[in-house]
Amino acid sequence: MSKAKHKISPELILKLKEAACQRYGMAVSNTARAKELSANIYIQIKLNINYNTIRRLFEIIPNKTAPSLFTLDAIAKYVGYKNWDEFCARDFLHEKDILIDFVNASALTKPIDLKKLAQFSEKYAGQERFHSILNKLILIAASRKEKEFFKQFFIVCEKVFRFDLNANIIQLTEVWATIQFLAIQIKKSKALQKIAIEHYSYLPFNGNYYVEFCPDLDNINGYYGKLLDEYIKTKRDTQAFLFYNCMKFYGCYFKKSYKGYDKYYKNIISIQKYSGIYCIPIARKRVCEAVFQLHKNKFNENNFFKNVNNDLKYLKKRGDYFDHLTAYVTHVAQGLYWCKQYGLIKKIVENHFPKSDVNVGYHANNDWNDLKIYYSVALYYANEKEKASQFINDVSEMRFRASQNEITSRDYNMAKNIIRIT
Repeated sequence: MSKAKHKISPELILKLKEAACQRYGMAVSNTARAKELSANIYIQIKLNINYNTIRRLFEIIPNKTAPSLFTLDAIAKYVGYKNWDEFCARDFLHEKDILIDFVNASALTKPIDLKKLAQFSEKYAGQERFHSILNKLILIAASRKEKEFFKQFFIVCEKVFRFDLNANIIQLTEVWATIQFLAIQIKKSKALQKIAIEHYSYLPFNGNYYVEFCPDLDNINGYYGKLLDEYIKTKRDTQAFLFYNCMKFYGCYFKKSYKGYDKYYKNIISIQKYSGIYCIPIARKRVCEAVFQLHKNKFNENNFFKNVNNDLKYLKKRGDYFDHLTAYVTHVAQGLYWCKQYGLIKKIVENHFPKSDVNVGYHANNDWNDLKIYYSVALYYANEKEKASQFINDVSEMRFRASQNEITSRDYNMAKNIIRIT
């Protein structure tokens, strides 16, 4: 039995039943035909589906529950597919020509038909392939600066972005990639940045994907900082409060403006309990503590190292994935790199990542790629220059997060200059 990647939608189930009737040769409209279809399925694919299951599937008898994945896999195999997921994918491909025509028409005529986009978004919301269509439309709209498209984007595509963050990892990955792509286009245009401030500060979903998925450190004192100020107006949760104050503190640090330090820092250290808070805001809190304490000449390396260890113990205990632990260490190391605390970077990385390579999920590998930048410099200053060169040479610029590409590239280039000075 496959693990379902696609939504078990009534529309797709109806198409599967129609395909089964075509294969069987007649409509399945009574108990006798349900028994015949059950027997025919066993003859053709050697899988036994009880005729009562078929009666419920074809609504010959009342049924209030969705068919099991085993049943869907079996029927899909009966009609010529490997399993339910392949049937869904092929169904999408049959209709993909319509979407390609829509993209081509959008490229030739303007503005993009938002009503039709809303219809497609609702129909294909659960299918990850639809995100490639969205990205093409984003690019077309950005090239023509179609303001209405960007103003209405999250409203028109609401069904694409409204899903359970904890239940669908594949869909979350696709949403993350689409939002990153959207953010790249907006970074290029002041007109689109203004739209983002006015329309993306509040989104009616479980999370504000634009603000929270794409923390734009490059523009923290520009449009993204203004976007944050609008965002926090509608937020009441602790995570958003910590996230906002850490990002605004970073903004003060980058422009060397110490006026805002005390206010934001006071808010940051007021958060003592991390229940429900994602790993990265927790890491940023530690960075802000280091920056503030160094500025006040009150930094204690041993206490900081102890706090980092306690954070990681807490994250492990509450069941965070290794991807999250890697993200935490990477963000802490980045902040320590800015503060030139190279010895601490080496100590933290080697205490928690004793191996020189990490083979885990996509996001963890991206974070590990960034972490190599900061670790390589720490190795250089620890007089492990050959090892430092190995790590910096192993960094891939293709893995830098799009929303922070400029700042990560800057760190990377500085690291290369340090290590290659002999």
